[in-house]
Amino acid sequence: MTVLMDNRADTYTAVSAAILRAVAYADVFDYPLRPPEVQRYLVGVQASLPCVCAILDAGCTGLMRDGDFVMLEGRAQLPEIRRRRANYAARMQPRALAYARRIARLPLCEWSALPARSRLATSRATPTSII
Repeated sequence: MTVLMDNRADTYTAVSAAILRAVAYADVFDYPLRPPEVQRYLVGVQASLPCVCAILDAGCTGLMRDGDFVMLEGRAQLPEIRRRRANYAARMQPRALAYARRIARLPLCEWSALPARSRLATSRATPTSII
């Protein structure tokens, strides 16, 4: 949904509110956002990355920054949580890929039971049946 405004003050207010909503949603998951992520997850409006960065640099009410991360005020611990999660994911990736390779080698049954069941259902169907 794109909101077109007649003047810059309305646009600034709409984009600021959308930034706050995007960051608040990410906050539910204890996940601070970087400016490109904020721009990607804007709620209700579209804005360019330079526009989002300009609003963030000007200071958006209710938000704080820690380096490249944007989060709600009072949530300064979130960048460290995101870094820990990224480190953990990087350590676990080789193990996950090994499991994925094992699963990929398993034979598949190709849903062989599904056609038999559908034949059974359609053999008993009447013109008014809902299958």
